[in-house]
Amino acid sequence: MKKFITLFLITIFVFSMAGFANAEPANITEALATANDELRDKNNGTDYFKSVNKQGKPINEANWAKSRLFTYGTPQEASPGKNDFDPVTNQYRYHGYTRNGEKYTNTFFRNDTTDTLDVNSANWIPWPWANTAVQNFVTNVMREPALESNNPFNNDPALLKSIIMGMENVTQYNPYIKFKRDSRQWQQYVHILQPPTKYTFGMGRLFHMKNGNIWYLTIPLTPLALTADPDFSVTLEVEKFRDTKPGDKVTSTVTYKLNQDHPRAERAWLRLHHQVGNTEYPVKLQPLNPADAPNSNGYVTFQPGESKTYKYTFTVQSTSKKIIARINPVDSANDKDWNNNRDEADIFSGYDVGITVVSQYGKDISIERGKTDTLPFLAIIKRYDQEGGTIPVKLTLTGPGGTVTKILNMTSGQRIDVPYKFTVNSTPKTYKVHGEVWPPDKSWEDIKPKNNVSEASITTKTFGLAPGENEIRVNLGGI
Repeated sequence: MKKFITLFLITIFVFSMAGFANAEPANITEALATANDELRDKNNGTDYFKSVNKQGKPINEANWAKSRLFTYGTPQEASPGKNDFDPVTNQYRYHGYTRNGEKYTNTFFRNDTTDTLDVNSANWIPWPWANTAVQNFVTNVMREPALESNNPFNNDPALLKSIIMGMENVTQYNPYIKFKRDSRQWQQYVHILQPPTKYTFGMGRLFHMKNGNIWYLTIPLTPLALTADPDFSVTLEVEKFRDTKPGDKVTSTVTYKLNQDHPRAERAWLRLHHQVGNTEYPVKLQPLNPADAPNSNGYVTFQPGESKTYKYTFTVQSTSKKIIARINPVDSANDKDWNNNRDEADIFSGYDVGITVVSQYGKDISIERGKTDTLPFLAIIKRYDQEGGTIPVKLTLTGPGGTVTKILNMTSGQRIDVPYKFTVNSTPKTYKVHGEVWPPDKSWEDIKPKNNVSEASITTKTFGLAPGENEIRVNLGGI
């Protein structure tokens, strides 16, 4: 006969049932109807739970009322052994029986062993319901009904989170069980003795090999309502920081929240960053309530519906872009709505467009008498700000060549060169070209209007003889 050890788990679920208040069935009749509605599709269209189990034992209404368990028969008849009752805790080893007639483990019963089990490293047997050695062990050693090979709830990925949460909770109260969440598909190793429903616990069993012997572990399966993904959200007090300049110290607040209808407390990872250029720098969160201070990992525990507000301060840089707030669940791989787990506030220092008009021939030029020349000017328009997006810019150039008006669509850091030319004769004169750039409408304002105007000039000079001055003149002076 193979040796085995039964690892009964003293497990106290501290998940809040308050989230069920409005929807939870009021009595066992409603509870059975609700559970069967959930399970019918997987149970060939028939009710899974009935008023009596396959052994003819009646359902135990007291266990449902006390612990939200569907069990059949009584603890006394399922626990007839001399060591099956603990007078210290007044607990029986079994609550009763499952629908199929297996004994339903009482997770409040004391441990039978002080051996430590590392769940992650144990040699678990995959698909135990299809393993001949396991089936022989169950029927011959445990003396329980054979595992249903066609159990519709076995190997169901939808129960993975219920399984993991059950094992995680076990480690909080049983010092002999070690488990850390990993990527293993645990539903492949857990035989579902009784499936969990939205409002009731289930029970599962794993089998592993150790020193040539089969051992087993019975675990509770968390009600599916308690496995619901949280919906964390974050809101920055300020949507956009306006009229800031490098060196300014800016203080504001950010609020993180867990949805009101979540059925349990959840840990969250809070972050706040100041994006400068393409780099994000962490910003310290200062809780308005000292009890809300994140731990060294940045984790904070939220109760359903709870909000936590933090103050923060940052220094504006010349290339500051935005403040980014994020919140992520710690103990759940998913969030119900990832769209509200991040909030951003642009740091708006304002738009700055400037113009420089230059004469490409310099300050003066000589033109041969009686000739003409074309004088080239260049208007250099540049957007100096680091704000995103495209803005319209109205350019006006005025000079001897007439008035030129253009609408330029400019992005951050962009430079546009606009040529301006006109033809002049050789008459000495100073010519000026005046340029301005402004918003064409009220869609934006320029924060540095002094560089929105520029002017350049050029003076022409004449070289060559005037008409009639084509002879050589000599002036001789006498003594």
